[in-house]
Amino acid sequence: MNLLPDAEPFSHDSPDTSIGVLVLHGFTGSPKSMKPWGRELAAQGWSVRVPRLPGHGTRWQDMNLTTWEDWYAEADRALIDDFLRILKQHRLDFTVTFRALFDAAAGNAARLNALMAEATDFADWKTRWQSRQPTRLPELLAAMQHANPCYIPRNHRVEAALDAAVDHNDLAPFERLLAVIRAPFEERPADAEFAEPAPTDFTAGYMTFCGT
Repeated sequence: MNLLPDAEPFSHDSPDTSIGVLVLHGFTGSPKSMKPWGRELAAQGWSVRVPRLPGHGTRWQDMNLTTWEDWYAEADRALIDDFLRILKQHRLDFTVTFRALFDAAAGNAARLNALMAEATDFADWKTRWQSRQPTRLPELLAAMQHANPCYIPRNHRVEAALDAAVDHNDLAPFERLLAVIRAPFEERPADAEFAEPAPTDFTAGYMTFCGT
């Protein structure tokens, strides 16, 4: 697929601002028409995304194979990428944060706001996220809930269960962990400790390998 001249997407990340700007080109257009805006916004110190909508910036035949849903998805991808960038920048646990994102979508943002307390760029992202979907249907919330577990078999819990079984012939920690992760999507106060990430003294020197 050959792009037209200057039809590549444009992005700029600024570490010094809590403001991010998503600039979308119009139907039949390409990022070329919006890059001057994007570069000027970047020069003002803001983080900027100018994506190329699917089917644009190449041939009309390519556009004929896409729909508005593809274009919305591309705009959403910028929103997703910015959220992942925030998680990486602030070293946030993915499982905990995505579950908190579901809670926020369901109307309880307290946990997500607490996790993002030091993320100065989160407020802008949250505004964009809420503007993208001001109301959420029950079936969407159900899908979010069942894609974002509260409990996973975290390495430190697995190691503790293995140590107890091998060193002390004690299967109780294993049975307890298994009982928790058999119902991973329903939050239970009694199992709160199993939702917590591993302590830093465990993760600092821990390595695991696929296939072992």
